[in-house]
Amino acid sequence: MPEIFGALILGATTVMLRPNGNMDLMYIMKILTDKQISYMFAVPAWLNALCDFLDKPQVARLQSIRSISIGGETVSSKLIERIKSIVTTDCLIWNDYGPAEMTISSTCYRVDSINYLDTVPIGRPLPNYRCIIHDEFGQPVAVGQQGELLIGGVGVFAGYFGRDDLTSKVLVEIEDKIYYKTGDLVRMDRNGLIYYIGRKDHQVKLHGQRIEVGEIEQCLLRTHIAACVVAKYREDHLVAYVQGSGVNENDLRSHCRSSLPPFMVPSMFVMLDHLPLNANGKVDRKRLPAPDFSPVSNADPVNFSVVTPLEERLRGIFAEAFHNEIPDVNVPFGQMGGTSLDAIRALSMIREKICTKVDATLLFANPSVRQLALALEPL
Repeated sequence: MPEIFGALILGATTVMLRPNGNMDLMYIMKILTDKQISYMFAVPAWLNALCDFLDKPQVARLQSIRSISIGGETVSSKLIERIKSIVTTDCLIWNDYGPAEMTISSTCYRVDSINYLDTVPIGRPLPNYRCIIHDEFGQPVAVGQQGELLIGGVGVFAGYFGRDDLTSKVLVEIEDKIYYKTGDLVRMDRNGLIYYIGRKDHQVKLHGQRIEVGEIEQCLLRTHIAACVVAKYREDHLVAYVQGSGVNENDLRSHCRSSLPPFMVPSMFVMLDHLPLNANGKVDRKRLPAPDFSPVSNADPVNFSVVTPLEERLRGIFAEAFHNEIPDVNVPFGQMGGTSLDAIRALSMIREKICTKVDATLLFANPSVRQLALALEPL
């Protein structure tokens, strides 16, 4: 709606794509060039795909685009850097935020720098809008503290048609004004800029620990990957689905270990050429492939058969602790489906049967049988 009526109010032309045209990047580039498109709106996952397409030397850059608005998902500084490389220096980049219940756009930020450590802010409220951030008890949070975003103002919707039960859960009255509970987790810095963190319903609980998968995704996006999604698999595992070329799983795992507590490090990293997208261009979590924890896919047949006595003892412990019949000596326990609780069990067994000096830091830093054996030999 904003794209259609906003253009018409300004006397501009709205160019409509053919059905499923947003999936055909060659067609998109032809439209952008032939119609001399000056403004476009897109979600981050789709823009990443467009940037990948434009990396090809024979494809022209976006010369006519004067303004790009991004919204719908978290925007990383890496994506902004990629966009800047495919547009002219005069092109303005905007990070828009707003749920449908608030008539779409509620906050906005003009991106004038890419020097953000994590995500680009969603900015400040638009005129005639108000934003407050509450904790789980409905109390205002301090500066920098995470909480749920509530939005009030002229764009608040009247309610869900025929669903008063749902409406009553999301519309609240605060000081005689109506606010919409977005379900989005955000924080505000000292300059009044709001940063999107993730969805409340994307929080997962793993072994008693409440985890915001958005924090893990933001950690991974600080590497050279293009995009990623972290999801809970069954009851015991966090799986990171990563889009990017030349990605090294061990590097990603090491990066996570250096930046996150152990219980937030994904059990497995699944490398994909492209994350699956739905009709709106957003990541379709339902179409993400199930992870394969079988040792066969990771086995090295040469090293698998040559095992030292210490490695054989550790392999027996890994088999029992991580529920893997014949673990490959070169595969980290996380790739076997091992969890932090399994690691605690393995640590106790290693201390009991092999070496009392081993600690959790040593185990997590050397997650495979072979790595751990090499680390234990000097002890």
